[in-house]
Amino acid sequence: MIRDYLSKFSNHYKLLRHFNDEPFLEWCAESLGKEYRDWSYYKGHKDDPHCAFHIKDPKKALIFEIKWAHIIIGRLDYSSERL
Repeated sequence: MIRDYLSKFSNHYKLLRHFNDEPFLEWCAESLGKEYRDWSYYKGHKDDPHCAFHIKDPKKALIFEIKWAHIIIGRLDYSSERL
């Protein structure tokens, strides 16, 4: 079920664990569309090494990468991981 949901998104990112996410979430709501439909943010447990972020629209993903490059650690690949 989780794999099906995540497969709807084209881009998956690892983000820094500790950053001020209020301006980030405001920007996402204004620029990327509806949360859980167009994008998804998973902060996880406080001991997790990173956060997960998913975007559906590849064009908006490029804008996200330019705007928020300073918090992007890398990409996530769910094709080979067990969920």
